[in-house]
Amino acid sequence: MKKNIIPITFLLFSIFSCINKKSNQEILSNNITVNLDLKKSITDTLEINWTRKSRKKYSFNYFSDNVGICNLSNDTIFIQTHQGLGPSNTLFILISNGKFEIKLFEHDCTYRNKYNVIKQRLVLNKSNYKIDDTLTGKLFYQGIFVLDSTKNIVDTTTISGKFKLKIRNKDFDFDSLEKERRLSILNSPQPEKIKELNLSNWKINLLPKEIKKFRNLEILDLSENDLKNVDLNILCEFNKLKTIRLNNCNLSKIPNSIFCLKNIEVIEIDHNNVKKLPLKLFKLSNIRELRMADNLLTSLPKEFLNLKKLKILDISSFNETVYIKILPPDFFKTLTNLTLFYPPQNMDENKYPEIKNLENY
Repeated sequence: MKKNIIPITFLLFSIFSCINKKSNQEILSNNITVNLDLKKSITDTLEINWTRKSRKKYSFNYFSDNVGICNLSNDTIFIQTHQGLGPSNTLFILISNGKFEIKLFEHDCTYRNKYNVIKQRLVLNKSNYKIDDTLTGKLFYQGIFVLDSTKNIVDTTTISGKFKLKIRNKDFDFDSLEKERRLSILNSPQPEKIKELNLSNWKINLLPKEIKKFRNLEILDLSENDLKNVDLNILCEFNKLKTIRLNNCNLSKIPNSIFCLKNIEVIEIDHNNVKKLPLKLFKLSNIRELRMADNLLTSLPKEFLNLKKLKILDISSFNETVYIKILPPDFFKTLTNLTLFYPPQNMDENKYPEIKNLENY
C-alpha cells in the first residue's frame, strides 16, 4: 500500500496545479466577451474602491462617462478616463482583435504609480466598431501597488461596473469633449432651469447668442477668454446673477455691464490689467467676495469702504513695483465682516497689524 502513496500524491498535486493554473489563466485572460444585449442604465456607474484607508476618505469614487474618451484608429479602440481631485486615478483600456489591455495609474503633482493586474474581465456590446457608434462595456479589474515593501503597505484597487462611451475619431481629445459638453448646455431644451454656465477658456471673441436664453443664471464664468474688445452689455439682462468670473481676460478696466448687476455678490477679475476701480463698483452693496489679484492697481479709493458686506478680498500681487501699498483710513475698522484677506506680497505688515488676525494671511 505504501508504494502507492507517492504516485497518488503526485497525481493529486498535478491535478490541482493544472486546475489552479487554468483558474489563474482565466482570471488574467485578456479575451473580450461579447454580449449584444448589454445595456447600461442611468444608475449604473464604474466604481473604484481602494483598500488603504487614506484613499477611502475621498467621496468621489467613480469614473464618469462625461469625462471619458473612446477613440478609434485602425480597428483599435483607445479608452481613457479619470477620476478624483488631489490623488487621482487614470484608466486606460486598449481593445484590438478581440483582446484588451488595461493600465491603471494613481497620480498627484509629485508621483505616478502604476498598478499590476490581479484579476480582469471585460464584456462589450459589440465586436465591430465604427465612429459615432456607442460602446457599452462591463468591466471588472483588480490591481495591486506596493507603496512600501518594508512596512508591507499595499493598496489593492478594484474597478467594477458599466460604462457607455461614444466612439470618436483619433483626433478627438479632452478639449474637444469639454467644448462639446458646453455646446450641449448652450443648446439645452430648458435653459431657464440652468443656474450656472461655464464658458471659461472657450476662445470666444464674442458671447454666443444662445446665452440670452439663460435668464435665471446665478453663476457665469467667462475666464480665460480674451474679452478686451468683446461687447458684454448682454450681462445687464441677467438680473439674478450672483457670481461673475472674468479671470485672465486681458481686461484693462472693469466692464460697465458689471454695474447693472444689482444682486451680484462675487466678482473675480484676477490676472488682468485693471489700473483703476470705477466708483460705480462701490454702489454694488451686496458684494461679499472681491478677487482682484495680479492687476495693475496701486490704490483703493475711500469709497471702497462702502462695501460693508465684504467678507473676502484678494488684492495679492507678486509685482515688486506695481501693487497696492496703502489702504484707505480705518479700512479694517470699517469692513468688520472681512474674514479672508490676501494682501500684496510687499505690503508693509507693520503698518497694518490687523492683517495677521485674518484667516489665510
